[in-house]
Amino acid sequence: MPSATSGPSAEGVRAVDGVALAVADAGRAAEFYKRVLFFETISDRELPTAGSRVRIVRMRLGDDVLELVQDPSAGRSSRRVTIVVNDLDQAYLWLRRQGVRPASPAPRPDWNPETDGMRMVAFNDLDGHALALVQFSTDSGAARWRRPTDRVFLGIDQAAINNGP
Repeated sequence: MPSATSGPSAEGVRAVDGVALAVADAGRAAEFYKRVLFFETISDRELPTAGSRVRIVRMRLGDDVLELVQDPSAGRSSRRVTIVVNDLDQAYLWLRRQGVRPASPAPRPDWNPETDGMRMVAFNDLDGHALALVQFSTDSGAARWRRPTDRVFLGIDQAAINNGP
């Protein structure tokens, strides 16, 4: 991902390639995302830098890309990553079986009109990054989230990513 000073201006950006998170141990983080959230590893590489080792693991969930960046000089990411699921109750039970503790109450069984047609539960990854699972109702969210599938974890909702917890 280009930096703010060396990359294209905001008006030249047409799409987001993926989301990058700074992590303490890229291998450990990649294992969590693979085992718990069903991401697949695309690449795992080290970049030479002066005096330190930067490791970047690129992972995919559906059509979306996540980069786990192990860089001793990087600060912690403050972005929340929203992962779309097709069955929030099943995904929530899976998280609990994997030992993941939610950071929000268990999802309500009914659709709350105040949530704009979605159900959500928040949790954190091993590095403390804020994550959320979201299930859209049948008439909300992007059309790609409503395609028939037998997968529970579908991808990253770029529209729901925000800065801050």
